This record gives sequence, C-alpha cells and structure tokens, in this order.
Amino acid sequence: YRRLAALNCMDRGLGLEIKGQLEQAITEYSNAIKFKSDLAEAFFYRGRVYAKKSMAQFAANDLNKVLELSKDLPLRQQAEEELRRLGPK
Repeated sequence: YRRLAALNCMDRGLGLEIKGQLEQAITEYSNAIKFKSDLAEAFFYRGRVYAKKSMAQFAANDLNKVLELSKDLPLRQQAEEELRRLGPK
C-alpha cells in the first residue's frame, strides 16, 4: 500500500512539474518520500525541482540521497549529471 501511495504522489508531482507548478510538485514528491522513505526516484524528482528553483543545497541533498539509496545505474547517472549542473559546493 505504501509503495502504491508513494507512486501515486510521484505521478501527481510529475504532472504538476510539467505544468510549472513547482511548489505543489515539491509537496507531492515530499509526500511520496513520507510514504516510502527509500524511494530514490522521489528524491531525484524533488531534487530536480529544487534545482529548477535555484535551491542548490536542497537539490544537492536530495540528489546525494539518490546516490545513497539507488543501485539503478541510469538513475544514478542522472543524479550525478544534475549534481554537476549545480556546480561546485
């Protein structure tokens, strides 16, 4: 149940992100993380939105969490690329 609820939140977050409703997207991704705290994809998407909002430290925290949680190589590579875009800390 918790995984399904988290995935539903992520889907809503993606829709909101596409519409440019970034604050609401962050809320949905955060809800996904509350349901399933090891869902690396939710951290990735929330980190990406934080980056879009120029909230570099929040973005870096979430993207580093992806690297900590995920063994999925494509997701890890995407997180690493987003971290590079953020520039030096």
